[in-house]
Amino acid sequence: MPFPSDVIRHLAASKRALSSPAATLDDAVRHCDLFTTLDPREDVNAGDDPHPSIIEVRRRERAGGGDLPEGIATMAARLRKRVRFDLLFEEGDAAAERIAKLSGGCIRHALQIVRDAVNEQDTPPVTAASVDRAAAGMQAAFARALPETYVPVLEHVAKTNRFPDDCKEEVKRALLQHLFVLEYQSGAAEPWWAVHPLVERCRKYRERP
Repeated sequence: MPFPSDVIRHLAASKRALSSPAATLDDAVRHCDLFTTLDPREDVNAGDDPHPSIIEVRRRERAGGGDLPEGIATMAARLRKRVRFDLLFEEGDAAAERIAKLSGGCIRHALQIVRDAVNEQDTPPVTAASVDRAAAGMQAAFARALPETYVPVLEHVAKTNRFPDDCKEEVKRALLQHLFVLEYQSGAAEPWWAVHPLVERCRKYRERP
């Protein structure tokens, strides 16, 4: 189905706007529109793909777990192509790195956190507290949507970076579709999986008996 003319105009305007990173709050919101792509090779279908582009910002558990600095740097660089964090954010470029970690490398969620944090402010700078609240809002949405019956599967994924052998296909599909679990490819023959960082913060996940 073809796009309505107003949507086409919006997309065209967005592409022009991305000739340089946003230096105002209004432009920052526009630049973090999920349908505003930077480069087809980088952000293809970020707004409507059920498995949006995900950058590997974490290490596998067998490699020690924790953050993957080069992945975080790649993700933060993408965000800085859209927004002048050094001008608009209280934490400067460090805010981009923190959002990269909070998103788990999911472009869709990183852009949403930036946009929600910016929308809290009338004038710069976007505070660290605004970033925290934006992430907390996403965490709350995860908590509301997460069935408790999925938590044992998440715990297994967190420990092994794999789904349990007896995991039902519909459960696996739901966890990936709703991004409770993120899939990383990283050029390997087989993908691997990790629980979204904001799901790991949910009380439902942390305090299961």
